[in-house]
Amino acid sequence: AIAACTPPSITSERNPDVPIPAKATVAFRGATSEGSTQVDPAVGNDIIHARIQKAVMAQLTNKGYTVVDSSQPSTFNVRYYVGVKQNTSYVTTTTGVGYGGPYYGPYGGYGYGYGWGGYGGMATTTTTPVTNTDVSFVVDLVEASSNKTAWRGIYNGEAQSSAPSDSRLNSLATSIFATLPKVP
Repeated sequence: AIAACTPPSITSERNPDVPIPAKATVAFRGATSEGSTQVDPAVGNDIIHARIQKAVMAQLTNKGYTVVDSSQPSTFNVRYYVGVKQNTSYVTTTTGVGYGGPYYGPYGGYGYGYGWGGYGGMATTTTTPVTNTDVSFVVDLVEASSNKTAWRGIYNGEAQSSAPSDSRLNSLATSIFATLPKVP
């Protein structure tokens, strides 16, 4: 329940040692999954990757980069990674009912005075597994000549129950690429 309330995290890093030249060109190259993170079938298909690349290309074009075919030389290579990971946490809830006797006499339920007294209760504890699906999306802009990363954008958040729509992909791309430097 806590993870569902956690907003997504969008961060970026810029390497100031890699300049962004005028008329910079970019081409898509590289992997689509990183490390041991499993790629969910919902995002592990050509249709989704074409939509992701379209959203990324729109942002690069808006920043003044010229997108070229991967067979052509480019100033920068664009690599992106999509990872989906499931986490299971456990939520424990305890519910109980307490009871006590009437309070007769000067000492109530302690056994002195009039009437009877007693305290006690019953409780039930239930542990429920909660599975969250987290998604990570990483975009790298890598200088082709040196293979140094010029810029990296990272999105981490909770996955939706279905593949993202084009408008959702465009919105995420806009947020991720907000710090990408424009071509001078």
